[in-house]
Amino acid sequence: MGEWLPAAPAPANHIEGGTAAVNGKVYVFTGFADSSLTPQNRVDVYNPATNVWETALSPRAPMPIAASHIQAAAEGHYVWLAGGFVGQHPGQPTQQVWRYDTVNDLWAAGPPLPQARASGGLVLNGRNLHYISGLIADRNTDQLSHWVLNLDNLGSGWASAASMPSPRNHFNGVTIDGIIYTIGGQFRHDTNPLDVALVHAYNPITNTWQEKASLPSPRSHAEPGLFSLNDRIIVVGGRNDPGGQPTVSSVAEYNPQL
Repeated sequence: MGEWLPAAPAPANHIEGGTAAVNGKVYVFTGFADSSLTPQNRVDVYNPATNVWETALSPRAPMPIAASHIQAAAEGHYVWLAGGFVGQHPGQPTQQVWRYDTVNDLWAAGPPLPQARASGGLVLNGRNLHYISGLIADRNTDQLSHWVLNLDNLGSGWASAASMPSPRNHFNGVTIDGIIYTIGGQFRHDTNPLDVALVHAYNPITNTWQEKASLPSPRSHAEPGLFSLNDRIIVVGGRNDPGGQPTVSSVAEYNPQL
């Protein structure tokens, strides 16, 4: 791996917000603005080629809702966002789904989730968008639900698929060669949370899950730092609690081919 270099600080906080990369730029959506745990609906865009946050001078259209515990997934020049806890902490989970057009700076509502969720995994696999597990209004009960939206047939809405073993929250997933990998996360949330090292793989052709090699140590809250590079899965930072190391600074790499 290469060296770490300092980058321009973000113009605003986006704690527990959603993040996606589109055409070489990083898009950051909503999330808590400060310690008051009040979410904002701001969108910020970072260009690593120039080390500039472009929205500092040219603001983007705000997201129609202000939420936390929300995930984002890129589809071409669009970014999809689904679920989340809306409003002042602790907030309420939502069924809302939104699509952001990064070229035209426009928001459009998508088919709502079948039930309200927050802190689940949102993953694009081919032309299908997957929302996996997550939390309900009690902010503590991990859900077995796994829903799939065909982006070429939005009118059909979300369909159910096989549940992920060991449902959890504060994880995300990546797709490599048509397989979805869900990395780490935590059991429960407000009461007795437990970060985990679990890794699972979903095959959409067989609609089955398989447990894979675990992370070297438990890790959650690493959603913005999870990505694929050269058919490897990279996870940066996160949290390991309770584990004596609440903030994780390490980088883990996984080769699904081994």
